[in-house]
Amino acid sequence: MIKVYLMTIGIKEGSMYFKKIIPFLIILTLPIQIMARSYVGHLGAGVTTQLENQIPSLSIKNYISDSWAWGLNGNFNTDDKIGGWGIGAKVYKNFFAEPNLFFYAAFMFGILNSKKYKDVGGNTTGIQADLTIGSEFFIPGIESLGLSFETGLSINTLNEFTFKTTGHSFVTAAIHFYL
Repeated sequence: MIKVYLMTIGIKEGSMYFKKIIPFLIILTLPIQIMARSYVGHLGAGVTTQLENQIPSLSIKNYISDSWAWGLNGNFNTDDKIGGWGIGAKVYKNFFAEPNLFFYAAFMFGILNSKKYKDVGGNTTGIQADLTIGSEFFIPGIESLGLSFETGLSINTLNEFTFKTTGHSFVTAAIHFYL
């Protein structure tokens, strides 16, 4: 039946379509995750400034599967005027992957402190919760370095209750070196 159909549209059995073009098209239509690099079990160490107290944080990130990752970040500054501390935990869910790029949704929860609101009577300690989507990309040839950017919604109670949109470039979202 297939042979008859192919002959009616002018394709001969064993022609170039079967030997080269059709296998190429099949490979192109395979799920993109098959070609993506796996970072399962790799621990990333780096920096981020996602906590609302605006103190650079040390950050770690670990992929527990090709779809899920977790992260921790923490910071402190002993300056009497602009100092403070913060700690946050983050969960990532990858929903699309390319060879050097992951798209993900993430949830972060943190507890933070900032001394800069002490003089104005504001809260010096609060919480932060972020719901974001973003991407982590790897430059070909330097796959151990992951650069991230994110956008989404943020709630925090540092100084006052704030609900806002948020956006982080790859400089402020996170830069991780994977071991």
